[in-house]
Amino acid sequence: MANSSFNMLNLINIEKLNGTNFKTWKQQIDMNLGLLEFTIAFKEPKPAALTDVSSQEEKDAFKKWERANDMSLLIIQNSMEEHIRGGIPGCDLAKDYMEAVVEKFKRSDKVESSSYLTTLTSTKFDGTGSMREHLLKLVNVANKLNNLDLQITDQFLVHMALNSLSSDYEQVKINYNTQKETWTVNELIAICCQEEERLKKGKAEVVNLVHAGKGKKAITVNKSGNPNQKTSAPKTGSYFNSKKHANNSVVPAQNSIATTSSGLKPNKDIFKKCFFCKSAEHVRKDCPGFKAWLIKKGIQKPEGPK
Repeated sequence: MANSSFNMLNLINIEKLNGTNFKTWKQQIDMNLGLLEFTIAFKEPKPAALTDVSSQEEKDAFKKWERANDMSLLIIQNSMEEHIRGGIPGCDLAKDYMEAVVEKFKRSDKVESSSYLTTLTSTKFDGTGSMREHLLKLVNVANKLNNLDLQITDQFLVHMALNSLSSDYEQVKINYNTQKETWTVNELIAICCQEEERLKKGKAEVVNLVHAGKGKKAITVNKSGNPNQKTSAPKTGSYFNSKKHANNSVVPAQNSIATTSSGLKPNKDIFKKCFFCKSAEHVRKDCPGFKAWLIKKGIQKPEGPK
């Protein structure tokens, strides 16, 4: 028998009916009674009372039904809060007792239909959870409306599902509207899930590209278009921030003294050199040879005695 392998601890884990969880409670009760094979007390009428001439088969059937009925009553009553249990009239049959409980929590079909319609028309996919989960929720709402005699066709559900998608799935909407063929709900789920994977892959590639670009130094390209020729960062208030410098991204070496990696400027004395006689002892303006050359060319007069 199925109940021989059933863990009786599952009955303890049934969520107690407290007035706000009727649907969840009803589902758990139905599942556990089914696993215990106690549903015969709800599906089959009570057998006729036993007599002295009753067969063994009739006795076994009566005993099985009676046990299912009594155990079902105990399970249902034990899984209810005391204030809920006190409001349900006593019954000998588990089926009648469950119907009394259902009647207490029965909602108006009009109110329930309105609630489901609002959910179907207002639910939007915002990226929370998966696309498949979102679409299956809409299918579930449509099925509940069908059970309330409000027929929601697959074609209408496809339109509502497409309207619930975000702007990221605009291409899916365009593809549907430009095709003559209509999609089934299952086809829509497959197409949207495929598009979801494509969008996730594209976002992952962008993230990897940004991550790979971190830490790289920027290279300033000069007017000649050579990216290998780098320029140093300009200082505030200097020539490098002026409009004149905007047309020349590469600064000639003689106009600036390069700094070392430590940020210190080299000693200017190491650049002392005469460009006339190539001597490192003096500069050109103090060069005797250069002065003599100027006098010879008539550019400068000889110096008189002081």
